[in-house]
Amino acid sequence: MEIPALNLGNVNPTTAAGVQTLRLLAGDIAQIQTGITVAATVLRTGNGETTLNIGGNAVTVRSPIGLNIGDILSLRVTSGGTPTLELVGRSANTPAATPPQLAPVAENTPSRVAVVDVLAKEPNDRFRVVIDGGETVALSSEPLVPGGRYLVQVDRTTNGVVLSPVPETPDLPTILASAILRTDHPPPLGETGPKLLLELTKLPVELANTPAAKQTRETLEAILPKPDSTTKPDQVKAVVERGGERFEANLAKRALGEPVALNADLKGGLIRLIRTMPNIVEVLPSAKPTLEGIETRQASQVMAQEHGGPFVFQIPFLDGTHWRTAQLAIEADRPNPDLPNDPQRSYRVMMHTPLENLGDVWLDARMNANNLQAVLYIGEANAREQVRLSLPELREELISAGYRQSQVDVRPTAELTDRQRKRLNAVTTGLPENVSVLDVRA
Repeated sequence: MEIPALNLGNVNPTTAAGVQTLRLLAGDIAQIQTGITVAATVLRTGNGETTLNIGGNAVTVRSPIGLNIGDILSLRVTSGGTPTLELVGRSANTPAATPPQLAPVAENTPSRVAVVDVLAKEPNDRFRVVIDGGETVALSSEPLVPGGRYLVQVDRTTNGVVLSPVPETPDLPTILASAILRTDHPPPLGETGPKLLLELTKLPVELANTPAAKQTRETLEAILPKPDSTTKPDQVKAVVERGGERFEANLAKRALGEPVALNADLKGGLIRLIRTMPNIVEVLPSAKPTLEGIETRQASQVMAQEHGGPFVFQIPFLDGTHWRTAQLAIEADRPNPDLPNDPQRSYRVMMHTPLENLGDVWLDARMNANNLQAVLYIGEANAREQVRLSLPELREELISAGYRQSQVDVRPTAELTDRQRKRLNAVTTGLPENVSVLDVRA
């Protein structure tokens, strides 16, 4: 479908000097005839992105100037090379739309804690923010920085939405973790980490040599396996120790005088990078999703500690030419009260990972310092047979690694019990069994 030209009687075209280039993020503009001016309506704005309706087609762009929901724009596609979308005018008789407001509610509505993304500063100590996926304007009792993400108390009053610091309570860590886990989960580390490392290698020299960029790049290189290399124990150790999930714990250790290398931590590097790098969303679009992924995993660990579930780690690895993420859960068995430091204490290890040649693979194992018992659950019969043929070699490797006894079996996925399925579901979701993060006060 070809989109017709715009009747310029309804808009005020800008001068040539005022033409703005819109960066195309998603959608197809091939249906727009080159050189003509067409109309577009702003449908949504938020997180630095704007979704437009162009002739019934949704197109997502990034604009160098602020646009409001309901604005009518005049656009033009330039010819030559890669098609470019230009903003040449805005509606003169359409007032700037007010961002959608959360419906006013009674003042006695209970407060709740939520993750808030700050989009822009508004007059009178107000901010344009995103709460639970919806955009609104809120009053804040504390200064907020556009582009930042905050955990705050949200009160909906007859005068609008009010944001304030979360009060200190004994169950504050669980409250904050639940709020994080209620948001959309970001992509796994095996997806965001390699993208961010590639973006860092492409930075201009003056940006690549900043301390935050160098620190983050070096940490990612330690966490991610090299091309044509298998995942090694040192890399798994680096993920656990430097992947960002221990950042605040290490800060506490530093405050007590313990020697801790905070400059080797991924979360610390990302926080510094996001605060200091200009145009972070443009030059390093994977930085914020990587940080949000770390915070989501930290929230999962808080819930595991509170409710006695397994600790889940994301281990990135290369499967041929594709990056994957293994979800690895570790849970210690109950200790012997007479031997709290028993070296023979065993651990339950569960893992899920998708593999190109085998499909979804599930692992359920028990292990201690000397013994390992494991079952691999694989759906496809041919894949199971392929793994069985490699078991003798695997057992030899386990003996070389120090396991005196090892027993590894391969079974169909259909043999997973309901109990196992619940536990494995906890691995993939990062949430302990029978734990809800729904806010019943909302």
